[in-house]
Amino acid sequence: MYLYFVLLIGGWGTTNAQNGGTTNAENIFQINSIDLNVLPSNELKSGNKMDLNCSVELAKNKEFQLKYHFFFYKNDDLFYNVSSNTEAVFYTINQTRVSNSGIYTCKVVVEDKEKTTDERQVNITGLPKPILNLSTNSAKEGEEVSMTCEIPEEATMYYFTFYKTKNEEKTIIKSKFTTTNQFKTTYTFLAGEREVRFECTVKLQFATKDEMSQPSDRQMVAVAEPFSTPKMYVYPSTNITEGQNITVTCSIIKSSIRSKIDSNPVEITIQKDKVILVSSKEETAIYFQLATVNQMGNYTCKAELNSIMKTANVYIHVTELFPKPRLNSSIQSSDINEGSILSFSCFVPGFAHNESYYLLRNKATRIVMNKDGQYSIRAMENNAGSYVCEVTISNITKKSNSINVTVYAPVSKPVLTHINKSNRMVVLGQTLELSCKSEHGTHPINYSLSREDENLGKIEVYKNEAAVFKVNVTKQHDLRQYTCKAENRNTASRQSSDTINITVITPVSNVTLTIIPSNGEVEEGAELTLICKVQKGSLPIYFSFYVKKGKDEFLHNTTKDNEDFAEHEIQSFSKQRDGSYYCIASNKAGHQIQSNPLPVRGVLARWKKGIISCFVIFIIIAAIGIIIYLYVDRKKKDRGATLDNARTTNSTNSNPEKLTIKNEEVSYFVSGTSQTEDENHVDKMAEEKTGNSKENCEVEYTEVDVALPNTHLAPGTDKKGTDAVYSEIRKSNHDAAENNLNRINDSPPDAT
Repeated sequence: MYLYFVLLIGGWGTTNAQNGGTTNAENIFQINSIDLNVLPSNELKSGNKMDLNCSVELAKNKEFQLKYHFFFYKNDDLFYNVSSNTEAVFYTINQTRVSNSGIYTCKVVVEDKEKTTDERQVNITGLPKPILNLSTNSAKEGEEVSMTCEIPEEATMYYFTFYKTKNEEKTIIKSKFTTTNQFKTTYTFLAGEREVRFECTVKLQFATKDEMSQPSDRQMVAVAEPFSTPKMYVYPSTNITEGQNITVTCSIIKSSIRSKIDSNPVEITIQKDKVILVSSKEETAIYFQLATVNQMGNYTCKAELNSIMKTANVYIHVTELFPKPRLNSSIQSSDINEGSILSFSCFVPGFAHNESYYLLRNKATRIVMNKDGQYSIRAMENNAGSYVCEVTISNITKKSNSINVTVYAPVSKPVLTHINKSNRMVVLGQTLELSCKSEHGTHPINYSLSREDENLGKIEVYKNEAAVFKVNVTKQHDLRQYTCKAENRNTASRQSSDTINITVITPVSNVTLTIIPSNGEVEEGAELTLICKVQKGSLPIYFSFYVKKGKDEFLHNTTKDNEDFAEHEIQSFSKQRDGSYYCIASNKAGHQIQSNPLPVRGVLARWKKGIISCFVIFIIIAAIGIIIYLYVDRKKKDRGATLDNARTTNSTNSNPEKLTIKNEEVSYFVSGTSQTEDENHVDKMAEEKTGNSKENCEVEYTEVDVALPNTHLAPGTDKKGTDAVYSEIRKSNHDAAENNLNRINDSPPDAT
């Protein structure tokens, strides 16, 4: 940019010289440099004065006035800006604080140009001592004190820490970050605290360093007791013998200084092994009990008020009057069969005192034993339970160890039933559910199910409930025999149920319908046979026949006990019975299977077809006859026209001699017959001869009309006479042909 400015000035001077030294060029300037100075230094003590001097140096093409805009930044945050006509400005902080530490920059904007100084790191040390304020200087155990720690004239991120000093031991109470220059917290005095001193510190968090303050001045709080530590008393002594009465007393003394926590009562409890024996909200708690060995141990008294709890402890030793009795049984294990002899003996080791012995069953039933501590019974199921022996001497009662006895009554004969099925049938592929239960017998009872010689599983039942077996029937079998067995821990107990037979039903499958006639076309009046057949399925099978003609119409149903097919016949079939026929088959499995529908339609009877065929043939023959007639008539007319032309030609010839040949042309028509081969040959030869002599001979024609036979005549009319006429015509035809040939052969040659 500077090079550009020099070139620009040089070009402007040259132009000026060429233009005779004119000076009307615009104002041009360039920022050469910009600088930020920290005065007196960038390392200062808190409370000192600090000046920030931002200056700029410009180059101009001439003297003119500019407007300067200065922007001051700390840690990239704008904190001051000013506009000036001078090339330097000052920003002054009269009393610096540690929070003024940071990275400073200055930016100058002149018209459309701007430039920023290099960064200046400023470090200010000497964080002032924080000020600690307490809400009170005296309190009781369990009360709270409010504390506020403040560091004035600072602004940044703070980390406040509160301490307490008790017995020259310094402990942190609370620490927390905050963006304000003060922080408040509370503290609850604990039991045993008498004089507690508090202080706080502040640490400032910076990007480049942390600054820790000195501790604040210590503030002391005198703490008083709301109640005294409890005291315990044992009467008559902490060492006593069983049978003596024992009294445990716990008491406290409340403070005479009243406070807000005194409105709540002090709760006193006497505990032994985490069990509260007695509690009181007065100043004294008392526990009274006949001493036994069970009362020996450590006793604790607790006095509690809000969060203050004070305790006292005492150990009481109790000397045993007589040892714990022992109970023995005649059984080897806890499980016995019903009817077995059950015997118990109870005694006190090393003690020959003649006292009463009692046997307790399930802690409820009390049984008096013999003087020697013996007892025997024949066990029944209701004799099962937990037994202990109880002995009382000098008002001291002790119980022996316990013996558990289970008396097993034998199981009764189980009953095997088919659940929810009274017909004892099951469908192949479904699950068979069988229930087995013994009405009597001690639980648990083991049930097992077998099918013939196959074991299907075991179930152990602990309640008076049935064992339910679920068997998947996957194999076809006409009859399945099932048996259930029940047993329990009674060694002589095992019973089998009666055998039940379960019939396995195979559902019907692959139902097909066959019809006769197989093409599905039935003559009117004829018979239609429907045959419905299944590939598989247990008997009996139920068959139903239907026809679909817009809607399903039932035809017939039947049951087959020994066959897998059924027939249904429809007599005298008619067109009104057209439709799609199908059948449905089912059995006791309850599944209905439908066959594919087959279309059937009625057609005309054969005699009706014959009549229609004869009528059609008659019409065809009549049409052929008419066509032949028209064809022969046309040929006749064409032949007559040909002879007339020939006759006209011969009359114009110069030959005076004319031979006149009388030719007879007979036109006849016979329906359903034709000429014989000989007759056709004669006629053909006659025509050829005639044709060859046309140029030399004059032919004379005689027309003979033969009446056509009347097709409308009834049978038996004059057909014979007609045949005679036909014969005569043929004969005359033949004779005429021969005469013509003879004449032609005998005639002289043409003169020309």
